[in-house]
Amino acid sequence: MKSQIDSSNQTQKQAYRAWVAALGTKDPNCIVLKRKYNRASRFFKRQTARAKSKHVVKIGEQLSSYPTGTRKFWLLSKAALGNFSQPSMPPLHMRNDTLTHTAKEKADLLCTLFASNSTLDDNGKTPPTIPRCQSSMPDVQFRQKTVRRALFSLDARRAALATTTTT
Repeated sequence: MKSQIDSSNQTQKQAYRAWVAALGTKDPNCIVLKRKYNRASRFFKRQTARAKSKHVVKIGEQLSSYPTGTRKFWLLSKAALGNFSQPSMPPLHMRNDTLTHTAKEKADLLCTLFASNSTLDDNGKTPPTIPRCQSSMPDVQFRQKTVRRALFSLDARRAALATTTTT
């Protein structure tokens, strides 16, 4: 299978080089060469996909032939899975001693855990009332005209100079 992939890859590269050379010389056969390159590229992609699927089937057959708890089984399964396909959070234990595997189950379990940790028992008491303060602050009004005047009065060069000297 590897030799088939290598030969289709070489065919694709040759077709690409021929097409690029035809582009450079403004050959009238350029369109035909482009089609050949596209065909070779699609063929190479199909060959690669077939090889990958055959490889996965082969690993699956090997895994099914090994007993589950053996060292060979775990070495092959770890090599097949790799670190990239492992979820970042391991399975979690629920209260009924079952494991959560899906992301939704884990999220629901963590949600109930955080909710139970964040809930206080108030023993039926109402929260205290906070007395109102007698003084109040007047409303602050920002007018566009006043803000513009203040911004235009700033010296941008002075601000830039201050930041360069302090650092």
